[in-house]
Amino acid sequence: MSRKSLGSRMDRIMDALLPRDSFARREHDLPDYLRLVLAEWRRKDAAIIARLEKEHGPGWFRLVLDADTAFPPMPAILSEALGLVDPPRITEAHTTAEASEIYNQYAQGAD
Repeated sequence: MSRKSLGSRMDRIMDALLPRDSFARREHDLPDYLRLVLAEWRRKDAAIIARLEKEHGPGWFRLVLDADTAFPPMPAILSEALGLVDPPRITEAHTTAEASEIYNQYAQGAD
């Protein structure tokens, strides 16, 4: 029976919990200063949601859907570090098949 190092066992556990290339893994691998940036960005979003819930009750999400409220954009340095890309723009001019193809390419990471 071969002996496995503790490090390789921990790597396998990490890969099982946070698969490589997953958002959770990319977030875990952020340097400390970017984790702070992410936490602050999330705190701002949570404060906006809390205010909307207090002022509008359960209907607060309709304001978001109707674009009557906005959330701060993720800082560029953070979206770059997390490997995020902007979603495609699908308009009424696209057919259902075109919209489906555009979104599928985006979801699969095709450029």
